[in-house]
Amino acid sequence: MDTTGSAFPYDYFVSRRGSVAAVAREVADILEGADYKVKVQGYDFTRSGRFVLDIHDALKQCRDLLILHSQDYDTSFWTREEFAHFLSAAAASLGERRVWLMLTTLLNHAGSFFLGSGDASAALPLFRRALVSSARVLGAEHPTTRIFRANYKTTMQKVGQKVKTPPRS
Repeated sequence: MDTTGSAFPYDYFVSRRGSVAAVAREVADILEGADYKVKVQGYDFTRSGRFVLDIHDALKQCRDLLILHSQDYDTSFWTREEFAHFLSAAAASLGERRVWLMLTTLLNHAGSFFLGSGDASAALPLFRRALVSSARVLGAEHPTTRIFRANYKTTMQKVGQKVKTPPRS
């Protein structure tokens, strides 16, 4: 993407926790392959005394924040701070800056919520959509896809459906 004339030298800041580090690299490679300029938490920064300030500066330099939401994302003080900082800046930008979330993890989390609440029938289509999307984007044998496949299979058993081969793409 051509950022000439843009107030932001980077299009995206990819925010993530350790559990999805490999996915962050894949996402960045796809975006960079489409000529977007990308900063990736954990890859574009060294662990120095300035790590927090470097993240802060990167958030100011990037037009959009792409969150790879995982179970450990919300439990981290630092990723919550990143999100709060960027959300405040996005609100003040009058629509110029946006926050993006990776949907497959949200679908999986929503399925987990319903399953934990005892509603396996509501969880099943969410797990299926997460699985199909993950298999399509990350591949059938990616660790994240395997987790989604296990969630789908377990939930099928809970709702009393015959367990067949879960969708792979």
